[in-house]
Amino acid sequence: MQGLSSWGRVSYGEALNHSTKVSSTVTLPQSSRRVSSGQAHRNPFLRRTSDTRRSLHLKGAKARKLSVMASETKAQSVLVTGAGGRTGRLVFKALKERSGTFKAFGLVRSEKSAKNLPQAKEDEIVLGDVAKKDSLLQAMRGKDAVVIVTSAVPKINYPSLVPVLFKKLIRNPNPGMPSFSFESNGEPEKVDWLGQKNQIDAAKEAGIAKVVLVSSMGGTQTDNMLNKIGNGNILLWKRKAEEYLVRSGIDYTIIHPGGLQDTPGNERELLVGVDDSLLSSQTRSISREDVARVCVEALTSPAFKNRSFDIASKKKGDGNPTPSVEPLVKSLPPYDYSINSQLDREGVSA
Repeated sequence: MQGLSSWGRVSYGEALNHSTKVSSTVTLPQSSRRVSSGQAHRNPFLRRTSDTRRSLHLKGAKARKLSVMASETKAQSVLVTGAGGRTGRLVFKALKERSGTFKAFGLVRSEKSAKNLPQAKEDEIVLGDVAKKDSLLQAMRGKDAVVIVTSAVPKINYPSLVPVLFKKLIRNPNPGMPSFSFESNGEPEKVDWLGQKNQIDAAKEAGIAKVVLVSSMGGTQTDNMLNKIGNGNILLWKRKAEEYLVRSGIDYTIIHPGGLQDTPGNERELLVGVDDSLLSSQTRSISREDVARVCVEALTSPAFKNRSFDIASKKKGDGNPTPSVEPLVKSLPPYDYSINSQLDREGVSA
């Protein structure tokens, strides 16, 4: 689950210097420096000189005003959590590519994860743990927005893969599935619920103006297959965190991508929906790069304010690539969190 035009090549400061240099080249004889309006009217040279001075004065004032305005323009400071992950690193990269608009920071768990951000400067990488609110609060102070891309990641139990592959080899119509598990402290409850809750609480305490949360489609479906992976109920814990963000009072955007693919972005037509309506279609996947650029777009357009939506793409070559999802998001009805609501439950209801 990402530019804007750049400034002209001549800066406002250069424009101001240029106008000053031109003004200094216009020098009148000593006897002609004070002239009456009648003299100026009778002498075309004096009239043109007077007009030039007034024009240059106005241009210089305008340049100074524009210079002040430019100096007051501040890049939006954005912290990407889970920046070392496969989607998070693409969000960070997309923000870096628009350095005139954003100042990107990446929160990672370790120095090893930081190596996944080769384009990052040393002061742009923050070590933190979603299980420790204090480290999150320290990372978020002074930032304008946060993009949450953290997620529990299941690990395949390789011995369980052998019988599945064998059954496929002999063309068994029901080969089954391998089993999965989660690392200790990496379970969906701890990462997708408690970890995201810590991030939302820290964002609120730090005065963050905007939170973009990358979640997943399938939250309306208790019996979704993904909930059975490692018995983690991952989509239910994600939904619980989404509802918590919605009720937090922070300006939010929640993105539910379909199956994430490691394919180039900007090559496919994108589709949006709400309440898992896209799960009934044949297109239920999306490029991670497309998810990343949608995250960036959500930080700049008011159309994404307090919006939750699902997103997927058509197959490459089917339709035209979507340059912006803003028009699509504007047309959506509100997302209904009363469906399969989890926030007020003791745990989650599977």
